[in-house]
Amino acid sequence: MRFKLSDSGTSALIARLVSRTDELPEAGTIAQETRFSAAVAASGQLLRGGRYTGDFDYDDVIALAMGARGEDHFGYRDEFINLVRLAKSAAAMAELRRE
Repeated sequence: MRFKLSDSGTSALIARLVSRTDELPEAGTIAQETRFSAAVAASGQLLRGGRYTGDFDYDDVIALAMGARGEDHFGYRDEFINLVRLAKSAAAMAELRRE
């Protein structure tokens, strides 16, 4: 990973192997905002073909987002979940057209 401090002109490299001991035991131990952001990122990847998502699908995105919805005063997070449901339906329809 590379990062640059705001008052620096050059970036620094952090090189570290990620091992099994770095894994969290459950997704629920991750901050709510981080989990919701991960759902948004995963949905974007799925919309682009899911090249990096492995077996993570729209149902997983919906479950992750719903579990991290939290307070949603303006309904934006609910709207995102509805958009993912629509994307799932559209993807299923596209598969039917190919057959």
